[in-house]
Amino acid sequence: MKELDNATLQALRKDSTFADLTIVCGKSVHRVHKVVVCAASEWFAKACAPGRFAEGAEAKTVLPVRSKDGSYAEGDDPDVICAMIDNYYGIDTFDSPSVRGLGTLSFYTRIYVTADKYGDKDLAAKARTAIISITRRSMERMTAGPPNVVQALWLGSWIGEVYRNTAGWDMTLKQDYLNWLTKDEPQMLENSYVVETIKMNPELAMDIITLLRNKAFPVNVVQAARLEAET
Repeated sequence: MKELDNATLQALRKDSTFADLTIVCGKSVHRVHKVVVCAASEWFAKACAPGRFAEGAEAKTVLPVRSKDGSYAEGDDPDVICAMIDNYYGIDTFDSPSVRGLGTLSFYTRIYVTADKYGDKDLAAKARTAIISITRRSMERMTAGPPNVVQALWLGSWIGEVYRNTAGWDMTLKQDYLNWLTKDEPQMLENSYVVETIKMNPELAMDIITLLRNKAFPVNVVQAARLEAET
């Protein structure tokens, strides 16, 4: 099959004449084409496989909506789902009109989490690159000058969102922040805003403790202590 160019894909996004799948998330209804969404998303490819799930037989999937303070395991943001579908059709997700009300970093983080959830590896990688670029610049600014309340609160809010919405094993977005705190700028652990962020996110606190412990006690020393305790 000939690969569709962006202009053709974008035209298909606007014309649902030959759409064969309906995606519903909250009040948002998207008439899409399986050949397009399944090529981009591992989740939709599996869901739409004949005879496996309702999506394959009914040509419709209803995605639950995430509550305001809920996790992405609970559901999704309709606006972010819309932006992800736009991306399937060659529309730049980062310019999607559906997310203009969100802060840039918050939007990129939600896109990363949602793209990862639905198996869109290309979009997740694109969002990750954008996030790391923004957060590194912000951390560099905090390190270079006097304590910046806005930057500290902004980073704290972001890392809290990351910890709430990504699996414990997924360190993709967390590692830079953790390295910055424990290796590059440990004095930031005394920053009152950073301390408040740690208090509000127990999993972040545990990751920091683990990294500081490994820094103070090399892994082989820790393992030796465990072996001694077991004997």
